Amino acid sequence: EKELKKISAEHKNFTYQITLTSPDNNWKGLTGRVTKHLADMQTMEKSETKYFLCGNPEMVKEARKILFSKKNINPYNILFEVW
Repeated sequence: EKELKKISAEHKNFTYQITLTSPDNNWKGLTGRVTKHLADMQTMEKSETKYFLCGNPEMVKEARKILFSKKNINPYNILFEVW
């Protein structure tokens, strides 16, 4: 998170949201699976906008499907890492 904050401060066109499915009581950010929040997310219309996903394979697959089919994001702009 520290590195993401730094990148965000240095690049005004970079935004991020962290969503934790099992946060501790001190967590103040988004909770639940990221797919829960994608429906409400404002997606960028610019063709150069990239979406980065990381997490378990099932979640990444579901998030990619939502971005591609429901948000009309070019699949080449959806980058991901699974673990």
